[in-house]
Amino acid sequence: MTAAAEVSIERGYGGASVSQITARAGVAAGAVYFHFRSKEGIAHSLLGLDLLKGLPPHRGPALQEWFDLALLGPPPRCRPKDRAASYLAALADSQGGWTSPWPAWRATAARPLHAAAGEGELQAHVRPDAVTEGCGRKGGNSREGRAAVCGGSG
Repeated sequence: MTAAAEVSIERGYGGASVSQITARAGVAAGAVYFHFRSKEGIAHSLLGLDLLKGLPPHRGPALQEWFDLALLGPPPRCRPKDRAASYLAALADSQGGWTSPWPAWRATAARPLHAAAGEGELQAHVRPDAVTEGCGRKGGNSREGRAAVCGGSG
């Protein structure tokens, strides 16, 4: 999966081929096709990754956890599979039959914001679900989006 992620990041989904992925991974094409029917199957597998798997438990203010999630943390945390999953998720809406992971990712991002609100770390007018609703959408930083987040006129 790491080889598939790296090739997808470097060449883009359309420019990546199964032969390039197998060459990078150092495996025979049959090994890939045993697990995946096509390049699209590999993409679906990357989209289904749990981006939090393998990360240390968070300690500290809940709002800091949200910032860490939103920014995918420092460079060691920006693993190729995470970067490829984010890239492919952005393509999901334009690919017929792909299920977008954004709803699940938004729910994951909302969890520490709700905790931060409960701990008094957020200003009273900030709505956690509205903050994460803009994630993964074009115009998420629009005036309308900011108004929804802050409960005001933007």
